[in-house]
Amino acid sequence: MHKLCANHHIKKDMILKTMDKAPNAFIWASPDFSEGEMTVEKFCIRFKTMDEAKDFEYGFNTGRDLAVSAITSKLTRFRFVSYLWDWVQLG
Repeated sequence: MHKLCANHHIKKDMILKTMDKAPNAFIWASPDFSEGEMTVEKFCIRFKTMDEAKDFEYGFNTGRDLAVSAITSKLTRFRFVSYLWDWVQLG
């Protein structure tokens, strides 16, 4: 198993989509600064099993939903970071 590290924030307006021909794969778009200037890039990830794909989808969507709440609450921001840390550690 490989660990996943997204070098971008999970934001409230991100949409995770299942790929048409691969239900265990997802795509999403995010600003990317890896080349120095900001460009919007599409990212894709594919999992070996549907269980792994469902776990990722749950974690991504939960992070996105918590990001919406984090805008108004410092405590929620702390919980958001703690949740992501716990999720990474369990992976």
